[in-house]
Amino acid sequence: MFDQSQIDSFKSALEQANSFILALPPEPDIDLLASALALYSTLPQDKSTIQIGCSSPIKTDSLRLVGLDKIQTTIGSQNLVISLNFSEDKLEKIDYEKAPDGNIKLFIKPRLGEAAPDINAVKIGYAGASADLVIVFGIQTLEELGKLYADEKAFFDSANIVSFNLTTNPSTFAKLSFHTQSANSLAEVVAFLLKNIYPTISPDAASNLLLSLIDATNNFTSLKTTADTFELVAFLMRSGGKRPATIAPFSGHATVPADWKNPKVYHAKIGGSK
Repeated sequence: MFDQSQIDSFKSALEQANSFILALPPEPDIDLLASALALYSTLPQDKSTIQIGCSSPIKTDSLRLVGLDKIQTTIGSQNLVISLNFSEDKLEKIDYEKAPDGNIKLFIKPRLGEAAPDINAVKIGYAGASADLVIVFGIQTLEELGKLYADEKAFFDSANIVSFNLTTNPSTFAKLSFHTQSANSLAEVVAFLLKNIYPTISPDAASNLLLSLIDATNNFTSLKTTADTFELVAFLMRSGGKRPATIAPFSGHATVPADWKNPKVYHAKIGGSK
């Protein structure tokens, strides 16, 4: 699927980074979610800062996946941001001092004759994304990330990015791209890379990838399903991956008649036609 030099480059990028952001476009399907969550749970949680972001709510048909609660709608957490509903022309200055107890106090000083900002109009949040490596899924342009990109444009435009996509079109923003149309799904691409980098992965990662592979191949009936696909399935199951308890009916199959199991009477036709 990909040559050894590409695999080695990805392995090196993962090993050199201490912080990661995994970014999904709005309304991702099961395949995108499974791929991102599998990488999320494979990266070393105890040694790294890892965020996974998607600016839209997750579809309910994806609830079979493990780790959906880790997905955030924002990725900027580098800086604490205090927003004031206060006109700049009323502002004298912003200052701070260190209190005896070691705490930092901020002072918003209005101009002479102006009232201080309304305490109920103060909003506190976080902004400013930061990561050594960004991994994006299923996009051709960074703008397709929606609000994630709009809120952190400067960060994304200068970030070290790895791109995964089911297309042969090259990425214009990524330093390393895993783009192909030969795979059934991105889960197959991710499983291929993880199999070539790690001897085993977490059961949660394996289960997510396995679920997506089953879904994308229509329970392995797709014409794109190959011996290599089943090798990846074996790797995922050896890693502790569990198949979903129920498999949805194959799309395109006719409905089974209600009397299918009832006794049948067949009549033989004797003699030729007149």
